[in-house]
Parts: sequence; structure tokens; C-alpha cells
Amino acid sequence: MARIAEWASPASVRIAYPGIWIRPDVYAMHGHYLDCHLTIPTLERLSVGAMSRLLGRPAAGFDRVGDYEAVGTPVFAWRDAVARESLGVPQSLDTVSAWNVLRKTGDSDVSANGARPAGGQSARLRRLRWMSRGRAKSRLRRRVLVGLFPLVVAALNRAGIGPLKTDISTGELRRAALNAMGEVAARLGLGDAYVVFGHTHRAGPLPGDDEQEWRGRLGARLVNAGSWTYAAIFLTTNSGESPYWPGGCVLVEDEGPPVLKRLLVDRPHAELAACLSPDAAVASARR
Repeated sequence: MARIAEWASPASVRIAYPGIWIRPDVYAMHGHYLDCHLTIPTLERLSVGAMSRLLGRPAAGFDRVGDYEAVGTPVFAWRDAVARESLGVPQSLDTVSAWNVLRKTGDSDVSANGARPAGGQSARLRRLRWMSRGRAKSRLRRRVLVGLFPLVVAALNRAGIGPLKTDISTGELRRAALNAMGEVAARLGLGDAYVVFGHTHRAGPLPGDDEQEWRGRLGARLVNAGSWTYAAIFLTTNSGESPYWPGGCVLVEDEGPPVLKRLLVDRPHAELAACLSPDAAVASARR
């Protein structure tokens, strides 16, 4: 925190956790407490669900910050320790990768530019056979995962980790996150305040969104700043089109509703992908 404050100089820096009242009617927080109420089986949701079960503290009984910290702090401490030891999180446990596999309907194991394999006719045939075998194996793995997914979710629910659902469509991802954030707002006593958060990366409300989805069960008015990272899996081919397009922020003035700003909608894919590491940029381009 001291280093961040130094970077921000000469601006003054104030640290508040888990959130801060920006105005009497505007509360801002990261939003990670929503994982405790999420019905989508993300890695974070399963982690806090398991800790909640282990400690005998079900999320249905939460009504203060200490409840959320009790189940979340051990999980984040473990992840921090893993990161510090440079062990990394196994790719198979990555939420985005798993989501991609379960939802994918077509093949993506082709080159980004659609070029034909190089070399003579026999080399091309060998290359095509190798690609065909690779696609067949990928399809088989995907079918196995898709078939097992409902069984795994049912087992997790029986084990007391849930409630979890098998619907992981983009619409359900949005609705589940908003329902969970509305639940947090209700349990922390935020009333009908504007609650500015992030965490789920889906900016909103946007034009065309159902405003009722963005109201908590006790009236909290939810505003999500959106994504701060470039993740091609969630994006369409048109720049700035996806609600997960990076570069969002929320402007809170002295009065009036918080205003969602999208600062990078005019930037092309290539420019944002170039900000990634070389390996990540190649992977994003191939997607």
C-alpha cells in the first residue's frame, strides 16, 4: 500500500476495506464477497463454499463483514502463499479456461490466419491428419467434461458446498452475479444505496439491460465498473462491443447517479492484446 501511495504522489491516498461510503448514498467495494452467494461453480465460489462448510458458517446466516472475512481470508491467504512461492494455480483449475471448455461448441484448433500447412503434399497430409486427431481428442475431452459437469455439481450440492447450478450461459453469469451482489448489499445493510463494484468484470447497467436485474432484493442500485483486463474469451470480434471490454470506470460526482464510463471502446483488439505478455497475446489472437 505504501508503494502504491508513493506512485500516486502528489495525490493523497486513503485505504479503505472492504469498502467506502463515497457519498451518503454511494458505497464502493471490490465485490468479492458475492462469491459466497454465487450459484455459478467458479473456483472462487467453490473455495469459499468449502471453507464455509469446513467452519460450519453457512452464507445463509451472514449479516456482517466478519462473516465474509471468516470464510474468505483463509482462501485468499492460501492463494497469496501460492503466488509468493511461484507455484501458480494449475491451468485445469482456472475458472475462465473451464468455462471456455464447457461452453465451446465448435473447433478452435486451427491457425489464427487460416493458412494452409507448409511443405509438400505429403507433409500437408501428415499435418492435416495430426490436426484431425488433435481435434478428435479435444472433442472427446470436451464431451466427457460436459457430461460429467452436472454430476459434479450435484455432488457438490449434496456435500453442502452449494447451492450451485449447471447453467453457465453468459446471461446466467450476469444474473447470478447480480443476485449475489444484491444479497451482499442486503446483508451488510446498504439499503437502497448505489453500490459500485467490480470483481465479475461485466460492466453495467448498459443500454438495453433490464434495470430490475440491477436492483438488489432490498433496493440496492448496482453499478459494475467492468473489466480492467483484456480477456479475449469474453469478447466479440468488434472492438468495444462486449460488456466485458476492458477500460471501464464509474464517475461519482457530488450529486446524481454514478455514471459508468467506458474509456477504451475505440481501441482495436490488436492494441489491447499487445499490452499482454507475448505468450498471452498469441493465445488471445488464436482465440
